[in-house]
Amino acid sequence: QYTFGSEFEKELKQEVGKIVKPNQRFATPGFLFRLFFYVSLYSVLLASHVYYGSSWTLCILLGMSQASIGLNVQHDANHGAISANPFWNEIFGFGADLIGGSKYLWLQQHWTHHAFTNDLAKDPDAKSADPFFLFHNYPAGSPLRTAFHAFQHWYMLPVLSFYWISSIFSSEAITALHASSEKGGLRFDNSYLRAARPATWAL
Repeated sequence: QYTFGSEFEKELKQEVGKIVKPNQRFATPGFLFRLFFYVSLYSVLLASHVYYGSSWTLCILLGMSQASIGLNVQHDANHGAISANPFWNEIFGFGADLIGGSKYLWLQQHWTHHAFTNDLAKDPDAKSADPFFLFHNYPAGSPLRTAFHAFQHWYMLPVLSFYWISSIFSSEAITALHASSEKGGLRFDNSYLRAARPATWAL
């Protein structure tokens, strides 16, 4: 477990500083170009859907565009890594909402994930897909391993295409609390999230 102000934190920052230089801690020109491209592409694709209707090609492109925003723009913004100015991180963090998610629910899940990475009892990402997919390397004799998991790389994408259902039919949209993250033990009833709940409901 990470402890602020510990010797481990000091050593970690020192080692990271050898690779990530002070002038590279925030978005580089290349990242800003990708940010502009991803958001612009998504806007054009949405406009195409409105004007010309849907198609399989458009669906695939929209999915790839949303993934690019989710894995790059909102992820880095919500880590506070796009700008030294918190305003821009706050704004681009709403990329999670732009693609159908929730910035504040994502923050809760991601905070817990980083605090307890790969801890099966506390990390919500470690076993979030159990028992359909195994993202954790359970021992060979584990009862969680079944014969059909040997084929999960074949059925993973078709099954994940229905992930959106869990976002719509979820009580978390009302409570604005990420249920599986709460079990990790982090305190989510803080002033930042309390102030953010009305925005979560509005979005």
